Amino acid sequence: MEIFIIIAIGIIILCFLVAFRIVGKIIKYIFKFFRFLFGREEKEVSATQIETKNVQPRQTSVPPLPVKPTYDDLFID
Repeated sequence: MEIFIIIAIGIIILCFLVAFRIVGKIIKYIFKFFRFLFGREEKEVSATQIETKNVQPRQTSVPPLPVKPTYDDLFID
C-alpha cells in the first residue's frame, strides 16, 4: 500500500515537471510573438553576410602602451 503512494507522488511530480516545461515553452513563444509585433525581432544573419563583414579590417588608431621602467632604470650610473 505504501509503495503505491510513493509511486503516485512520483507520477504527480513528473506531471508537474512536464506541465511547467510546456507552460515555459508557451510563454517563450508569446514573448517571441510580442517581439515580432513591436518590431524587435531578432534578425537572422547568414554566413555570407558574416564573411563579407569580416573581410574589411577596421582601421583604429590605438596609441602604443607606455614602456614601464625596469629595476635597472631606477639606478642611474
